[in-house]
Amino acid sequence: MGPVYAVDFSQTQNNPLAKYGDIGAIVNLIVPALFIGAALVFLFALFFGGYTIITAGGEPKNIQRAQGIIKYALIGLLIVLTSFLTMKIIEMILKVDLPL
Repeated sequence: MGPVYAVDFSQTQNNPLAKYGDIGAIVNLIVPALFIGAALVFLFALFFGGYTIITAGGEPKNIQRAQGIIKYALIGLLIVLTSFLTMKIIEMILKVDLPL
């Protein structure tokens, strides 16, 4: 019997998807995209709240609705930033390389 030739698909030279072979690599790919998505949602909500105030026509109900939209957009941004800072603090304490 002659030699057996095989391709090692766990090497990134042979298989470009091999760099996503473990859960950590997948998380490193997804988490930054989630932060960008959260920032875009915040920006959209802020613009929508501002637009709602501009088009409220002085009605207190519409102005209050717009203020609620802006308030909850800011609270959501605060939650995202707090989670980012918490992740960075954990990274410094454990001295591991987390996403972002």
